[in-house]
Amino acid sequence: MLHAARLETTDPAQATAALNELEARLGDRGAPTPMVRLVEEQIIAELDEHDDFTGRVAEDVATVVRSVIRYVGYRLGTPADFMRADFEGDPLEQHLADDFEQWLGASPLQRGVATIEVRHVAGGRADVLVAFGTHRLIIELKREKSDASRDALETHYAGQAASYQATDYPFGIVLVLDLTSEQTTALAHLRDLVWTSDTDIGAGSTRPLVWAVVPGRRVTPSALSR
Repeated sequence: MLHAARLETTDPAQATAALNELEARLGDRGAPTPMVRLVEEQIIAELDEHDDFTGRVAEDVATVVRSVIRYVGYRLGTPADFMRADFEGDPLEQHLADDFEQWLGASPLQRGVATIEVRHVAGGRADVLVAFGTHRLIIELKREKSDASRDALETHYAGQAASYQATDYPFGIVLVLDLTSEQTTALAHLRDLVWTSDTDIGAGSTRPLVWAVVPGRRVTPSALSR
């Protein structure tokens, strides 16, 4: 079943008004800190090394990547209920998808024209598709209960995530909810939770992916006191 949220207009005045409204809504959550901006710049600079990262495609991909990074940064400081250790039930990818869709829907997507779809799959799996006029970007959502290290995530999920962009511009995003263990120490830093990789797809070609991890099973800071 598809759930779609649309923001479309061909009227320049309406597009400007829509962008202003979205920027105001995003601003209510606080402007990105200097460190968040540094992480954004680093990730986008790494994508810029790819030949296809140019023009409107680069602008749109960069906008979505920034939204993903800011989402991770926001949830590091303000975890959603399903990210907490005392959450009743089993957190699903669908919980992450619904939460991220709300965040993305409040972000200033390029030119104010995009379609966001949360694609629900049996068993609670979900992906987010952001479709622009001439291209689309798929954000593969995962929940990880065994090993959320960079090497393990890339080994298990890079091939699948890269295959989604086989007929589009070769950029993808993997957003992971880390459920490997209950929090017992200080959280990892944002710059250690977001990175890029190049997936070898043969014939000398690689496909760039952006990885972002959201820590789950969170406890309050006071619970870490000894």
